[in-house]
Amino acid sequence: MIENRQLKELVLPILILFLSLQNLLEYITLTNLFGLLITIIGLIGVVMFFLKKGNPNLFFRIWVFSQFPAIYTENYVINNGVKYITEETHIFNIKQFFSFKISWELGLFNNTILYIGLYLIPFLYLGLYKMTVASHFINKKVEFNPIKNDTQFQNEFPINGTILKRVEFNKENDWLLVECDEEIRIENIKTKNILIKPKDEKTFKRKKGIISYLRVSKEDTKIPNIIKHKEDYPFYEWVSIKVK
Repeated sequence: MIENRQLKELVLPILILFLSLQNLLEYITLTNLFGLLITIIGLIGVVMFFLKKGNPNLFFRIWVFSQFPAIYTENYVINNGVKYITEETHIFNIKQFFSFKISWELGLFNNTILYIGLYLIPFLYLGLYKMTVASHFINKKVEFNPIKNDTQFQNEFPINGTILKRVEFNKENDWLLVECDEEIRIENIKTKNILIKPKDEKTFKRKKGIISYLRVSKEDTKIPNIIKHKEDYPFYEWVSIKVK
């Protein structure tokens, strides 16, 4: 089930699984309906990811962004000058066992305080999410076309290929290596290996062209998982890429 996936790409699904199972028993008491819903969404995404079914990225995206808000209220009483919390009501709040947040307090009536804040650790989840999204397209067939008439490519279009793996390129974790069905011919380079990445932080979609970076490998050698020398993979022009 984890064929062709690198260890880094499994971190987010395993993390979601661990945190969700830990919180499930607490949330299932219905004291935190929002937390219960997001926990279920996360678990569904994990199952889809390992079974390679459907679109787990949508579920992961909902789970990740739902970790940010910290909105809840506390009711308290004051006894002998000491404030005691009597009840905590979650509105949009998924507090994990390790968490850091910034928040603002707003005093309400009947000894109630409203907290509006932002958890900080989920910012780390965003980087993991980008790797996981990219890995979802491994083994998928793609088609690409130029987006301008005066293209530098000497090929007939469309050109088809297969996504082989996720690659870390110039410290960016979400590039994809594609092996084309035919050689790419541009200037003095002939190769079947290209690197692609969606422009504007988007993701590739089925049957819809997405504007993408395209870098061409100068040599048809084995492409490493981490590429440090970007000059070996020059960028020529934007292309439109869709998953078939």
